[in-house]
Amino acid sequence: MKTIFDVADLQYRVRIPRIDRRTKTYLFDRYGQYIGHNKKEAVGEIVIHLSHRKRFQSENRAKGLKALEKRGTLYVTHKGIYAGTIDLIHRKGEFHCFSVSALNTILKLFTSLCVLFKRGLVLHASAIVIKGKAFVFVGKQGVGKSTIARLSGGNIIADDTSFIVPSNRVFYVHPTPFDKNLELPNNSPAPLQKCIYISHKLQNDTFERLRSRDMPKLLIDHIRPDMDFFRFSPLCLNEIFTSIINFVASFEKFYILDFSKSDNFLDLILHEPSAD
Repeated sequence: MKTIFDVADLQYRVRIPRIDRRTKTYLFDRYGQYIGHNKKEAVGEIVIHLSHRKRFQSENRAKGLKALEKRGTLYVTHKGIYAGTIDLIHRKGEFHCFSVSALNTILKLFTSLCVLFKRGLVLHASAIVIKGKAFVFVGKQGVGKSTIARLSGGNIIADDTSFIVPSNRVFYVHPTPFDKNLELPNNSPAPLQKCIYISHKLQNDTFERLRSRDMPKLLIDHIRPDMDFFRFSPLCLNEIFTSIINFVASFEKFYILDFSKSDNFLDLILHEPSAD
């Protein structure tokens, strides 16, 4: 199977040799609206082999395959549900996938890599759309990002991972097939209206503006591509820092919300906080 994956304002080629009918049906059911035509230049290519875990492990045990190692321009990784290599410079990957569900993890990681090299951000954040504008909620695990998304009444376009991609000096939040809580009828992006950091320090509903210079240290802890080859690759680290600096320099509407899980927060985020 050969196709074009069209997601987050980019396209890359996907090839899955010897795919069975059941897996092909799964792919088109889950990713149908993101499987596109070659309208623009592909930014990368990934080959995914559906492999048997025990057979793969026995074949590679003699090679001494580690959880992570670098071989020239290639990064080799071996996780529980997949194993493979990625050429970060040319954005090419080849993976052995040990379950159909692992396909989503692999496609999400490769999409994150391509977005990163487009000066975009992949944040551990939820995102909603209200009146055509996107609101992104960044914060630590369990702080209430998904709760806010559900209570807001807006369309949820990201429950766990937000893909933010610049285009013509505007930052767009793109829905993807990687989160289950998608409520938009299509895969249209929405311009980012506010980026909101969630806090629980005061246990009270307060909404304040954040200075742009305070954002890099907050955002760096919530970059989503936390694979080893992202964190340990100088090339990827440079792209991450460059993307954050570009985002902070070009976008101004950063806020902090102290959230007590009441209904009052929606009125706060839809209006500008008073300047004290």
